[in-house]
Amino acid sequence: MIDCGPFADNLPMDTAKRTLNMIRAALLVSVALYMFVGEQLVGGKVGPVNAMLFQVMAIVAVANVVSILVVRRSMVAPSLAALGSNSSDLPALTRWRAGYVVTYALCEAVALYGLILQIHGIQLPPRGAVLLGECYLDDLFRPA
Repeated sequence: MIDCGPFADNLPMDTAKRTLNMIRAALLVSVALYMFVGEQLVGGKVGPVNAMLFQVMAIVAVANVVSILVVRRSMVAPSLAALGSNSSDLPALTRWRAGYVVTYALCEAVALYGLILQIHGIQLPPRGAVLLGECYLDDLFRPA
């Protein structure tokens, strides 16, 4: 059973958290699939390092993290505050859930950048950092 804290008696909140956790688990599995597909496509070949591609992907990944923080500040935090005072507020619950789905989509985009780097032949340490960063973001932004 998921610990819902102050929302323990709230079935819609429990259902929303369960749904978000399933989405989160599916996205984490997809990261492993990205690594597998990338290895199958590239076959372990290391190409010439394209520093410009890596720098662009790093900048876009940082922009994604900033976007995640903006989404959390503008959608998740106000909805969570509203749910704290009225746990049966369905519009706030919908905004809260949508904020988490957007957050997870942005985290998944970071993993896709890792797949792009892998397809372009960038070796594991920088590519692995991108994929591990996505997993960390997913864990950091799990439902409260």
